Amino acid sequence: MALLHEAVEEKKLDVRVAERNISRGVTTADELQKALDKLPDDSDNAQWVNIESLLKDESSDSTH
Repeated sequence: MALLHEAVEEKKLDVRVAERNISRGVTTADELQKALDKLPDDSDNAQWVNIESLLKDESSDSTH
């Protein structure tokens, strides 16, 4: 039963349901902020893309 409880606790702060859980009182904005503050900064691993060039490549591929 502990595994189910842990899974439910993890999902309380899931980005897809956090706002709803805050409005329902399941969690607080402070709890969410504390969880966000614990996340590592992976910005050095990000790959930046130019959306315009991706769309241009997509449209040129579809015309051939």
